Amino acid sequence: MEAKNVAGYGDGCLRIDQSRVTSHDFQNLEELITIEFERTGGFTGIPVRVILNGGLLEPREFLSVRQMVEDSGFFMISTREMQVNAGTDQFQYRIVISTAKQRHEVVLTEKQVPEDLKPLIRFLTGKVRLRNQ
Repeated sequence: MEAKNVAGYGDGCLRIDQSRVTSHDFQNLEELITIEFERTGGFTGIPVRVILNGGLLEPREFLSVRQMVEDSGFFMISTREMQVNAGTDQFQYRIVISTAKQRHEVVLTEKQVPEDLKPLIRFLTGKVRLRNQ
């Protein structure tokens, strides 16, 4: 993805805008997802955010994101019992995934991130880095 397809906004969000693919390219609109990702904490304490609209991704990237969400078991992760107190210099992640059928929010410290969720977090963190290019 080229950096020119990334736009930053005053609300601190980064939005991926690729006009080559629209939601009309997908046979089943229920497959479309929106992902809100926020990382706070860390050594610098600078929060980063991304809103990813699955309908604006290249088809191959969309399928990859959807697979990472499925493989992570994201909609089964519960953070109710978990303490969200991040230790010194730890990252805290807030991920909200919305589809036509459901919306689920997870807030975790980096030590609480399940192994299966790490690929999705790495992918989303990479999208944030596009802002700095």
